[in-house]
Amino acid sequence: MRQELRALTGLRGAAAMAVALAHFKNAFPANAGAAFMWHNAVDLFFCLSGFTLSYVYSRDTFRFSDYLTARIARVYPLYLVCLISAGALYVWPRLIDPVTYPASRAALDFALQLVMLNGWPVIGTGMHWDAPAWSLSAEWFCYVALFPLLLFRNAPPTAAARFLGIV
Repeated sequence: MRQELRALTGLRGAAAMAVALAHFKNAFPANAGAAFMWHNAVDLFFCLSGFTLSYVYSRDTFRFSDYLTARIARVYPLYLVCLISAGALYVWPRLIDPVTYPASRAALDFALQLVMLNGWPVIGTGMHWDAPAWSLSAEWFCYVALFPLLLFRNAPPTAAARFLGIV
């Protein structure tokens, strides 16, 4: 396993902090977007996370089960607590309604959120009981479908093709 890239870890931490603070920007309307473009922090965090994963994992020693276990252990416990809390404290008592949001639809949404598929293309409903958790469904898609695929793909043969892949 490669050594930790401390500078990138710090930058990822700053991006994660910016994302966390962005959820409170409505409390500070005077400077909500002036000092930092909050929405770009998510993109920065995702890019740095992808780079870090590709730096840490080698295609020679990659084991999908170990990788997936590490990803679940890192993300899922807090996600599950927040999902159940949002459902019990907000969705169930305030949103479930036979006309506007029936229990059958809520059960499907809960099941998709439970396995973090709610934001996936085609199969997801886009419903997020815990609004900040939308990014975790997208992150899960990258963990499960995108990263392993890219890890085993050969690099494009020319510098121009590699540049276009970055853009």
